[in-house]
Amino acid sequence: MEDQDNHHRQEERSDEVGEMYGHITAWTNELGICNRILRKKLQGAEGIILGRDVKGRVTEFFPETIVRARCADLLEGEQADENGFFTKDGEHFGHATAWMRELGIGYRVWRDRMRGAQGISGRDVGGAPMNSGFYSETIVRERFADLLQIEVALETGFIVRHGTRYGHLTAWAEEFGITWNSLKQRLESSQNISIRNPQGKVVNFYSEVLVREKFADLLSEETLVAEGDGFCMRSGECYGHLTAWANTLCVGRKALEIRLKNVQGVLGKDSQHKAVFLYPESLVKKCCADLIQQEMLVADESGFCMNGGDKYGTKHAWQGILGIDELTIGSRLKDVQGVTGKVHTGNVIRNGFYLESIVIERCADLLKEMPVAGDGGLFTHEGMRYGTASAWARDLRIADPAKIRRRLRNNNGVKGKDKGGRVLTFLSEAEVREACADLIQQKQ
Repeated sequence: MEDQDNHHRQEERSDEVGEMYGHITAWTNELGICNRILRKKLQGAEGIILGRDVKGRVTEFFPETIVRARCADLLEGEQADENGFFTKDGEHFGHATAWMRELGIGYRVWRDRMRGAQGISGRDVGGAPMNSGFYSETIVRERFADLLQIEVALETGFIVRHGTRYGHLTAWAEEFGITWNSLKQRLESSQNISIRNPQGKVVNFYSEVLVREKFADLLSEETLVAEGDGFCMRSGECYGHLTAWANTLCVGRKALEIRLKNVQGVLGKDSQHKAVFLYPESLVKKCCADLIQQEMLVADESGFCMNGGDKYGTKHAWQGILGIDELTIGSRLKDVQGVTGKVHTGNVIRNGFYLESIVIERCADLLKEMPVAGDGGLFTHEGMRYGTASAWARDLRIADPAKIRRRLRNNNGVKGKDKGGRVLTFLSEAEVREACADLIQQKQ
């Protein structure tokens, strides 16, 4: 078996008149040059012979002299390992990306510090030449001596120095649930130390003592924390942030913000532990009395509610009752001002409830008995089959429904409903076949 393998290897690198020949893959393995780059270098090469590879496939074999001549620039210098380094004359060399990864240094810092540094030529792991692209460890450590002496934080973003824990802004934001912007605003001019974060970038680290001091109002056990709906209770009073009150009282957030701009809320946290101002219910209702709608409709699970003997419902609710598509109802009510109310889940629908009499009046023509299409988009009416342009395109195997629409654009057709309740125009089979006879003939 071993003799057979040797035989195959000899076939892959044949010797003809003292010249060594090999196919692309063999030379890739031999010279350490990327297969793609090698193929490009050998395009149009002379002296090629045909032979069989180890699997018996006929392929091109290239002479060593031609390969080395064409790849001379790639064969100069040392070739880097998979990490981007090689050793030459006892000195460790690496390309820029390798050193940045090895030492945790950002690109901009590398660029500024290494400007003017002299590198040597070599090849990357794929064999591609990098002229003056490899830098010695001596030069790199000399250029970054001060940075390499700075401590590197743990992956968590913290470091302990003299028994005190320090962290960067993002780390403290995650630790205490305070927004990054809030931390930056309060700590920007405070005492800090320079530490390299896990990515190697030098950033400001702040002590835990300082952070707790600056954010005592938010880190106190007495701090108000809103629930998912934006509200919380203190001493029997309901507190909520602006968005929560705007949704509950059905007023615009901007209008609410204007009326409360001179009012001092209580600094607390929302359900995501972000710092927000919370306002007591009594104060909000006092400042926004002109905005608050005292009586608000509340719908049942069906989407309807009664007010003074009149029935109101959302467009979605009317769709279920009338069997007319919600979008169609909306188009008939586009100039009607709805009434604000709440659905049974508590969500406020602004101007989204419509009086029954208005809906019936606007959709009167659609409430007449109409034929309803089946799954295929067709129905039979007075002995004639009708369908939408899309349905006839499928039925008659016409590629583009738009062609049917263009040819019958002046045809009013018959109004009907699709399976989803949408009111559409349906065209008769006879008219479609007459107008599109040539298109139908092409498919036969």
